[in-house]
Amino acid sequence: MSFRSFLLQIQIVFHMLALRSSCLHTKPSLSARSPFAQNRVGETLRLRGGASLDEAAFEGYDALNSFARFSADGHLFQVEYALEAVKKGRTVIAVKGEHCLCVATERRAFAKLQIPSTVRKTYQVDAHILGTIAGMSADARSVIDKARMEALTYRMEYEDCPTVEYIARFVGDLMLSNTVSDSVRPYGASIIFTGFDKLQYSEYLPNRNPPPYPFPRIFLCEPSGAVQECSAISIGRNSNIVMEFLEKHYASHAELIKDKDLQTEERILCEFALAAITEVVNMNGSKSVELATMSVENGVRILLDDEVDVLLQNLSDQEPTLEDIEQKLKNMNVQPQQYHAQSAE
Repeated sequence: MSFRSFLLQIQIVFHMLALRSSCLHTKPSLSARSPFAQNRVGETLRLRGGASLDEAAFEGYDALNSFARFSADGHLFQVEYALEAVKKGRTVIAVKGEHCLCVATERRAFAKLQIPSTVRKTYQVDAHILGTIAGMSADARSVIDKARMEALTYRMEYEDCPTVEYIARFVGDLMLSNTVSDSVRPYGASIIFTGFDKLQYSEYLPNRNPPPYPFPRIFLCEPSGAVQECSAISIGRNSNIVMEFLEKHYASHAELIKDKDLQTEERILCEFALAAITEVVNMNGSKSVELATMSVENGVRILLDDEVDVLLQNLSDQEPTLEDIEQKLKNMNVQPQQYHAQSAE
């Protein structure tokens, strides 16, 4: 064997070793890295999921990847953080009747030089659809703009107005797309869509069967992409307390508005929404709440401050009478109790 062939074999061996090391993509372990590199890794992990350096070394690949992954106990932390942002927002209540809808929104104190009309929580998506937000307003405005574009596109393609359910499903898919991507974060806002769809009465009220007519509907879209339809819903600060009130009293108010004219139905729904929001909001007249009604005849109408003050005054003047208390005890089947003195043993 010549000296030249021997050198050629050595070069081939070195090339093979270099190629093998490049294909393996080996990286030093966390313990072998410099202290500065370890601190940098720890900062990145804390920013993404709150994990420490020791937890990252234990979890390995999952801890070093994006936040769009499930934790070991089945949680998506970024989605839950977005829901917490919604819970810190203003309280929003939406209730529906037979022919109209009512939306109540909490008002916060404004700065002295701030123009109140620039702070909005209610947006009109289409002629028959209203969107009310809770959470981060900047995120919600982006979603509302995309929903408006989708409504216009639907009208151009199908020459018909989109249904409330279609817009709600579209927004739900939009929010879901931000929970499965590495380059974006979930939207920090929930949106309540209220509006009217042309449906058969039999779909919701089987005992009646008139021709199709505009039927009020309420949909909730959450940052996780979940979409649900409700008869009454509340989101924002202390929404769980408001939901307990709505679940307790909605059935009785639904009986009150049955077969009533539109004006009476709107008044009953507004008083019901005000009674619900006063459970968690310290009322200071119309400065604390904003009311909006929606109907086919009147469209979207935001009540004036004087109208809200009148409704609040009527609500405060409604004190229960003795007949109301007796009727309530009768409905609860409460029997009079007899008390006997107990002797000490």
